[in-house]
Amino acid sequence: YNNMPEYNLTVDDTTGCPAYCCVEMSELAVGPSPMEIQYHLHALGQRTFNNLVDLTNYVMLEIGQPMHAFDGAKLGSVRVAPFGEKGTFTTLDGADRKMLPEDLMIWNTSEPVALAGIMGGMNSEVTDNTVTLLLESANFRESRIRRTATRLGLHTDASQRFEKQQPPANTREGVRRYLHLLRQSGIRPSIRTRLSSKGD
Repeated sequence: YNNMPEYNLTVDDTTGCPAYCCVEMSELAVGPSPMEIQYHLHALGQRTFNNLVDLTNYVMLEIGQPMHAFDGAKLGSVRVAPFGEKGTFTTLDGADRKMLPEDLMIWNTSEPVALAGIMGGMNSEVTDNTVTLLLESANFRESRIRRTATRLGLHTDASQRFEKQQPPANTREGVRRYLHLLRQSGIRPSIRTRLSSKGD
């Protein structure tokens, strides 16, 4: 998809985020995952949500690369940068988290939409009405993620893997694997951007 336009992506903190990849796709239909995917996820102690989110967890368990699915209609750009001040951010579990200036975030221009490497936000989650998806596959500095996750008491499947340091090369491999599994499950998305990346 190198002939496609690049997604509007900026990484302000390259020390905290050595590599970030994303791709935007549309014409999606949210529904249950294929039974084989659900079976494997349940066998490994994972909850299932829907086909778009389940595949991010499947790829994470398969190759160790955490990924995140954003509702693409709720984002116009991505910027990776610290929170910059003290404040709160509402994570996907509905909890208001107390943030410090140095906590690394994923931003939609001037609005934070995810706690980098730990958990997404309520304001960009995939729902039954999602038709456009922004797929994130990134690499974050292990000490940065460990410090924030420990302070918040929020050790997620993603943060536990980033805390152990992941190879940056897996960011691209994760996107390729996700797209393969998506097509294998019968979904043929319309790809709207090239595999946009910053860093290694």
